[in-house]
Amino acid sequence: MTKASEVLLSQLSTDIASTPYDIVYEEDRVKLKHYRLEGEAKLKTPLLVVYALINRETMLDLQPDRSVVKNFLRDGIDLYMVDWGYPPGRTGLSPSMITSMAISIMRWILSGRSTTCPRST
Repeated sequence: MTKASEVLLSQLSTDIASTPYDIVYEEDRVKLKHYRLEGEAKLKTPLLVVYALINRETMLDLQPDRSVVKNFLRDGIDLYMVDWGYPPGRTGLSPSMITSMAISIMRWILSGRSTTCPRST
């Protein structure tokens, strides 16, 4: 019982999403984050994570010891993640705005930055 009260009465750590990243693309409220690898990438193709609009992408980077992002980086995966931002009041983002921003981000990613597509034979 003593341990539980110590945990409940101690200061709460609210430092989430602490993994370092750079914003490599930004349009309106949408940002494309590129997380910094600690070593060299082990895969040629980077991973692009497009998280749901209703949730926050920070769910994948809660704490240093509970971070999907940190695990990807530790495994040598070059990681990009879309941050949709917060919608402005009641208006929100229209489906056409979301489509336009997603297409712009995909164009940026595919414009020679990363991937190779296998040719069909």
